Amino acid sequence: MRNADDDFEYDVALSFAGEQREYVAAVATELRFAGLSVFYDEFEIVRLWGKDLSEHLDYVYNRAARFCVIFASSQYAEKAWTTHERRSAQARALESSSEYILPARFDSTAIPGLRSTVQYVDLAEVEPTGLANMIAQKVGRKQRKNFVPPVPDLLWEELGLTQRWQMDAAARIARSLVASLNRFTTDELHAVTAVFVDGCKHKLPENIHVQAEVISRELNQPIAEVMNTLGGLRPFGVQVELREMSDPDAHPGEASVNLRWGPRAWPSEEDWESPDAEERDDFYQTQTLPVLLAMFERMRVDGGCLICHPEMLDRLDFSGLSSELAR
Repeated sequence: MRNADDDFEYDVALSFAGEQREYVAAVATELRFAGLSVFYDEFEIVRLWGKDLSEHLDYVYNRAARFCVIFASSQYAEKAWTTHERRSAQARALESSSEYILPARFDSTAIPGLRSTVQYVDLAEVEPTGLANMIAQKVGRKQRKNFVPPVPDLLWEELGLTQRWQMDAAARIARSLVASLNRFTTDELHAVTAVFVDGCKHKLPENIHVQAEVISRELNQPIAEVMNTLGGLRPFGVQVELREMSDPDAHPGEASVNLRWGPRAWPSEEDWESPDAEERDDFYQTQTLPVLLAMFERMRVDGGCLICHPEMLDRLDFSGLSSELAR
């Protein structure tokens, strides 16, 4: 029997009758905003396409989720598909050493196999947001991977953004950056992070730079090896250059690593609500570095030094960009 949270594909699976879809959809959306993985049919349309639903739903409700919330109602008791889901969930519950089925009731209809002695939530008294919060508490604290919260309000605050189109654009940039970072090798990810942790930010948004000696010492690698690692990031829009330092206090031959990161492409015009195309393009072109810096800064606030705790980078969990999810 599974014990580790990471063994489950979903944190929670939702079983309900179509008549209650509006309520359940609101719960599912809140759970997704909280960073939980949730099985809700409308989130799975493409994945379910062409599958044998009888076999796949048995897998979902019997094996794939850590918890199953059953939304009991008179309609739920009557339908063939909800009966199939319930039986799969009950088969799992019989084998489980801890609670698996979490009952929530729209009415008092008896549901076969659900004992009257099992504690349930009365949905006449709980709004969708409240139920989602209860489910999240039941799931408990979890480690997210490759995650940018849907409402990264602390990112917007860090960047001083107030216009809705700019906030939406920054969130898009953050999601794009995480998609790129997830494709980096461990060495590439740690090298980029070292530049941001130790680098000088005074020339943002043009570039971020760091003394070659500092990053070489931080990564315990010759600067030539560091540059070779960073050079492999060109396909992601990262440009890196080793320059002799022009600072009058610099020693002869002292160099700095200068890093620029621009977009490979930006959204089409119809995806934006900014005043004009030039302003749209300028924002997207110049905000990649500031957005990534803010993301790393929030991660540091959330959990400590990224250099000392490289395992934080392996998750790419940017929950700290949301005031709701920040620890």
